[in-house]
Amino acid sequence: MKPISLVLTAVLVMACNKEPAHSQEAEAAGSAAAARTIKDGIEILAEGAQPRKLLRYAVAKNTHSPIEIAMDMDLDAGIKNIAPTLVMVMDIGVDDVTPDGKMKLHTSINDVSARDRPGAASAAMLKGQLDLMTGTTMTATLGPDGSLKDAAFESSKKMPEAMRDQLAGVTGNLDRIALPLPSVPVGVGAKWRASKSVAQSGMNVTTVTTFEVTKIDGDVFSYKTTVSITGPDQQVTMGGMTTQVSGIAGSGTGEGTVDLGKLAMSGTQDVHFAASMAAGDDKTELKTSMKVVMTPKS
Repeated sequence: MKPISLVLTAVLVMACNKEPAHSQEAEAAGSAAAARTIKDGIEILAEGAQPRKLLRYAVAKNTHSPIEIAMDMDLDAGIKNIAPTLVMVMDIGVDDVTPDGKMKLHTSINDVSARDRPGAASAAMLKGQLDLMTGTTMTATLGPDGSLKDAAFESSKKMPEAMRDQLAGVTGNLDRIALPLPSVPVGVGAKWRASKSVAQSGMNVTTVTTFEVTKIDGDVFSYKTTVSITGPDQQVTMGGMTTQVSGIAGSGTGEGTVDLGKLAMSGTQDVHFAASMAAGDDKTELKTSMKVVMTPKS
């Protein structure tokens, strides 16, 4: 896996905090809303304690929320490879707000860099690749419930086709910068779950996330998450080579804070992923570990 792919993988995975449906967990929630599918793949497990409020994004026009996303990733495919810390600085802006409250987002990647960390290759070796991503912009429409539509990206720089394809894949997963919100009022202790099919580097996987509210203070709420990643056995073609992938499995945990009035967010997530890959007579057991840290920037 190329270093540039690791950056994009982080963007796709960092908010995929999803866990498969489990009937015993739903029963234990002890809520009339348990196991009740609301809409858009969101399932309420518990509405939480009183007082409750309806969580909705309401970001004013011309609001800008810079954020830094830093990722450490270890890859083991027979030989262990420790990547430098990859850092992306993004500005998430709201260009306009429609009468029904939908926000027109304009996200720009202002800087992509690498930092040295123990055991990793020199960060300086990645500079040329990472510079190609700087200046890329992404647009989408954000609904008050956290749904995003009409995602697209633009770049004025000439980049390899593989990198452009991966960036195009990111636009289909821009909902990673906004949490899917339930359509009923919730309080501390509320739990809901959301699932999504993701196409990543030619691989089809399903992520399922459970969110739990740990604090609500006005427009700001804190949460913790668990994530599960699964996928069927499949053939993946990359760079003209066809690989049989099986045994896809992943899990993770995370926590964070979101300001619904500013689209500002912070948090961490740890994700582990494994799969068996076979191309001809070559067989490899792939294991990856990834830590993603999101920090608001002034």
